Parts: sequence; C-alpha cells; structure tokens
Amino acid sequence: MSWVGFKRAVDRAGTTIRQKTGSVERTVDNKYNEEEARFRNLETKSEDLHRQARGYAEAAKVMTLAQIDIAKSISEFSDGGGDSSASIRRYLQAMEGLEADSREKLSEDFDKAVLEPIGRFCSYFTEVDKTIKKRSRKLLDYDSQRAKVRKMVDKSVGDRLPQTEAIANQAREIYEMHNQQLLEIIPTLVDSRVDVIDPSFEAMIKAQYQFVKDAYGRLAAISGDFPPMEAQVHIDGRIDDLLGQMRGLTICGLV
Repeated sequence: MSWVGFKRAVDRAGTTIRQKTGSVERTVDNKYNEEEARFRNLETKSEDLHRQARGYAEAAKVMTLAQIDIAKSISEFSDGGGDSSASIRRYLQAMEGLEADSREKLSEDFDKAVLEPIGRFCSYFTEVDKTIKKRSRKLLDYDSQRAKVRKMVDKSVGDRLPQTEAIANQAREIYEMHNQQLLEIIPTLVDSRVDVIDPSFEAMIKAQYQFVKDAYGRLAAISGDFPPMEAQVHIDGRIDDLLGQMRGLTICGLV
C-alpha cells in the first residue's frame, strides 16, 4: 500500500469512529440498503446451493465406491462356489457398472448442467462485492468532506471554504456514481437468478432420476437370486433359534 493509500485508510477509519460517536453525520440511503440486503440474501443462498449440489455429487460417488467395497468384502466370505458366489459376482459387476455410469452422468453431465452454471453465477458476487466495498469507502470520503464544509461554515472560515466545497462535491459525485452503478447492477443480478437456477434445478432432478433409475435396474436384475421379503420372517426365526442354542452352550475344562 502506498503512503497515499495508507493515509486514506487512516482517514476513513477516523471518520468511521467519529460517525459512531455522532460527530460526523452518516449518509443513509434506504433504497440502496434494501438492494444490498437482497444481494446478500441471494449471495448466501446461491453459494449454499452450489456447495450442497457439489456435496450431492461427491456423496453419490462415495456411495457407489462404498458399494463396490461391500461387494469385495462379502466375496471374502465365499469359497468361490454355490449360488451366493454367483450373486456376489453379479452384485460387484453391477456396482462397478453403476460407478462407471455415475462418473459420466454425475461427474461430467452434472458438472456441465448444474455445478458450472451455478458456480459461474456465484463468481459474479465477487465483483459486485468489490464495488460495494469501493462505494463504502467513497461514501466515507464524502461524509468526511461534508463534515469539513459544515465545520468551516459554523466557524465562519471563508478563505478555504470554496476549495473544501469543491472537494466535497467531487467526493459526492464519485460516491453517487458507484451508488447508482450498484442500484442498476444488483436488481439485474437478482432477476437473472431465474435464468440460471431454474434450468440447473431441472438438470439436477433429471440427473438424480437417471442415477436412481440405473441403480434400481442393476439391483433389480439380481434381486431374483434371493428369497422374497415374506421369507425373511422364517429366516429371522431360524437365526433366533441358532442364537438361543449358542447362548445355552457351556464351555468347560478351562482353568
């Protein structure tokens, strides 16, 4: 930071303190404050949506990889023969296929249709935020110069008043330029959310539907290898009987 920049930063910090104590009047623009509040609300919600959509894609990837790991772990319980071994191999193949499809549909298509448009939309917030901060600095400069003019008028100091008024007018023009720029940009940005969020939401739903549909189809193809859900009651009863017999066992001869 240059010396001039450092001095301006110090002057603005002093103006902020004097505004808090009431010795310098603060300019209040309710219309602008409403627009900035709308911008901050849009910024927060859009960045949350982008983060959550990215989290969904990552979670789906982790889930498919976990299913592959489960299939590999189950295969370690098999001796390589019997109906269960064939079902395990089919399950592993199904999950590997699902993982490959998810890379294409949830990594490539999802990125292009959902994450990239929302991410690009969120990138605009950084530029707007820079202008907001610049407006805030220019407003402090204007309020500071306006306070100097008022002080000179109160003390009837006329020799430097015209020059100070000219500086104040210039500061006001610079502030108003940035203020008007934001009053035009923010509503446009807020309105443009429809052109980004709506198609991205539609693409998100279609991608999720396709992923679930693929998973269902692959699992349905091997579900016939197992007994229907009604048979589970009988299986559970056999397991309970076996556990009961195990609880009745007494191990003797141990010292």
